[in-house]
Amino acid sequence: METNIFTMQNIDKSRWNELLCKSTTDIHNIFQTCEWANIIENCYNQSARFAIFEDDHGLHGGYLYFRKQILRIFCAYESFGGPLCNNERSDIIEYHAINQLLNEYCESHPRYILTRPSIQSGSDSNFVDRGFIKTRFYTFVIDTAQKEDAIWSNLRKNARNGVRKAEKSDISVSSAESSDEWSEFYRLHVEHSHDRGIASKPIDFFRIIYEEFVPKGMSKLFIARNNGVIIGGKLLLCFNRVATYYIGASYDEYSKYSPDDLILWHAILWCNKNGFSMLDLGDSWPDPNSHLYGIHKFKEKWGGSLIHRDFYIHGRLYRFGRQLVLDNRIIQRFYEGIHEKRWF
Repeated sequence: METNIFTMQNIDKSRWNELLCKSTTDIHNIFQTCEWANIIENCYNQSARFAIFEDDHGLHGGYLYFRKQILRIFCAYESFGGPLCNNERSDIIEYHAINQLLNEYCESHPRYILTRPSIQSGSDSNFVDRGFIKTRFYTFVIDTAQKEDAIWSNLRKNARNGVRKAEKSDISVSSAESSDEWSEFYRLHVEHSHDRGIASKPIDFFRIIYEEFVPKGMSKLFIARNNGVIIGGKLLLCFNRVATYYIGASYDEYSKYSPDDLILWHAILWCNKNGFSMLDLGDSWPDPNSHLYGIHKFKEKWGGSLIHRDFYIHGRLYRFGRQLVLDNRIIQRFYEGIHEKRWF
């Protein structure tokens, strides 16, 4: 099987999109799209690379990954989702995807490789046996194809109570349609991120989502208002009947009214009524000693299934540093401060 590498400038987008549609539905396929490659290149100055795996019988698979600069001296490779495969030999496609990453590793000597594959072959031996270290991570996935009553009954009591409390507190939720509403959510996102010591997304990220993702049905923003004032919001990414909760923000002074609960419930109902099979609630870390445990408890109450979606890392020093960021709030704030300055 032959491997060919393309960039955003010469990839055949129609061919790549056809491969995406024929591949197994997965919560991270959104991060294998040309649209995602465009936003990462434009907002984070990373280089998108499309690996195509094919032979005389045609196209069999593909893998989108990124080369990023570190301190303007070093480089690294990252990928989320994939590899994509349109036949039953996903183990072969995984093998070729890893080959491509390791070939680049040998040629450019990057600081690390970070990948979060879907492992459609059912075994991660392709990664582990070739020097990758597995780091456990999780996400909650809600089955939004169920009937509304079933979804509601699966919620934990504190989630249902939060929805009712917000409704009684004159909190209203709607989808954001205008650029002014998106701009207001961006300002809220920046303040929310700053208060928590995490890096905010650049304004161009939201501009591209609004101008390019929304018209294609690849994103939806829900906002909550109290007395006409936007007090919270949640951004979904959407692809092939799968939605991903990607960014959330709200003002702390309104938390007593539980607006986040009502926003997420509206997002779940929207997925249910618009033919989405699942809603991925994003990264979760179930360690009670972690500073991320509060986020885990919020996501846990929505009745989703907790599934593994592990990272595979080639580079022991990076793995050690990444674990420190997960486990220590002070180190996380330091890392996010560096990240916000685009040194990484």
